[in-house]
Amino acid sequence: MGSRCEQSDKKPSSPSKGKIVVIDDHESTLDFIGEALTCMGYTPLLAEEGVKGLVLCQEKDVQLVLVDYVMPHMSGLEVADKIKAASKKLPVILTSASYIDATSDIEAKRVDYFLNKPFRLAELALIIQTALHKKSGMNLGDQFV
Repeated sequence: MGSRCEQSDKKPSSPSKGKIVVIDDHESTLDFIGEALTCMGYTPLLAEEGVKGLVLCQEKDVQLVLVDYVMPHMSGLEVADKIKAASKKLPVILTSASYIDATSDIEAKRVDYFLNKPFRLAELALIIQTALHKKSGMNLGDQFV
């Protein structure tokens, strides 16, 4: 069986749309999101815990961060707080199957977006596109003008 990318018109040799850090303590989730991002044309940088993800954010030219809420040692919100302290412009998307206070954390600018697990690939693609367009100061409608 081949890669999910074979089902799309994405060419593997296409230049990357940018680097996205994914921080999640479940290897299967990292693999799934990493493959999905590759299929979407991004370069995934994967970390299985918060400290390693923060290092990737500091060392690489990262466009966006996806971080799971429930992780050992450092929660996704703690990771997001450290990222926002270093760069308020770097979009952070918090993912979780069990988090209920997302609205208040978005309003407090601790995270930019929340993605409830399980999610569809179309939802992942849309929230990433929305976050990156907001970061660049472009409205989604502007790309079609």
